Amino acid sequence: MHINKPDMNPHPGRLFTGSILLAGLILLLASCMKKEKDFIITALTSNTDHHLRTVHFYNESSGFAAGGIRYFNGTVVNTGNGGQRWQKDSILDKIIFDLYGLNDSVIFAACLDGKILRSTDRGNSWTTHQNDPWIPLYGIDFVNDSTGFVVGGGGYRTGIILKTTDQGLSWEPTLIKREMRCVGFFDENRGFAAGFGMLLKTDDGGKTWDSTGIDGDLFRQLCIPGASTGYLIGNNGTILKTEDRGDSWDRLRNGNSPFPPKLYFRGAYFIDHQKGYIVGQHGLMLTTGNGGRQWKRVKSFTQEDLQDVWATSGGIGYVAGENGSLFKFRDP
Repeated sequence: MHINKPDMNPHPGRLFTGSILLAGLILLLASCMKKEKDFIITALTSNTDHHLRTVHFYNESSGFAAGGIRYFNGTVVNTGNGGQRWQKDSILDKIIFDLYGLNDSVIFAACLDGKILRSTDRGNSWTTHQNDPWIPLYGIDFVNDSTGFVVGGGGYRTGIILKTTDQGLSWEPTLIKREMRCVGFFDENRGFAAGFGMLLKTDDGGKTWDSTGIDGDLFRQLCIPGASTGYLIGNNGTILKTEDRGDSWDRLRNGNSPFPPKLYFRGAYFIDHQKGYIVGQHGLMLTTGNGGRQWKRVKSFTQEDLQDVWATSGGIGYVAGENGSLFKFRDP
């Protein structure tokens, strides 16, 4: 008896063509990440082995980094000579998640347990404002010398946006549904706050906040380097960009894509609307010079998780990370 077996691949040519198209798509996606770029990297001695979550400089020489141990210590290290020497100061018994230099004298720190620290003498002394509820505070932004915002929360359970109009002497809370990690404003009225799968928008200076419908990642960093341009960075590798003050957002990179490479971001900094840097897990550092259309991976210089980055228009910058790691770089 002869039995006709069904053809398991009746169109072998289509299968071959599909394989070529899939391979081409992967190559196209990979081409957006150009070859590695060599930076001149100097490892700095921070005088701490605590995790550093944030770094900020007033200029190329004077700046600070901060972090600590989550439930035990809030650490600030500062330098006045371009990172050659760092002075350590433990100012709190809980970790610091963000520092913001309002001017050459006034600094704010967002901390665990709803605490906001304020210094008016460049970090020599600090006062504490205790907020309720006692939840982590992660991000800070000021729109002028008096008005600023701090955001935080507890995962998908609760979130908070705090506003001050008297340079941090008092703070008014707005409770929301989810944790917020970052906040930024284009002007005194239009701003955005982002975090656990949510991007919120205000057009009235923070009196009300509405969802933009953008989700899909744990958003960690919001950068607004120009009058109309903004970038939003997600933990799982998402990069969003706006060029119209947040009316619309283009997804430059989808962190949920099944195609390689899989990248995990922690922090970002944009010098202007074209030039920027992203840092992340296992020493990851990326740079773009054309507004995020293409990214180059910086040649690996550490395996520590990198948490934050800051840079000048002259190509000098600093990176902070886990276990007290601090680096100075020159972008040739």
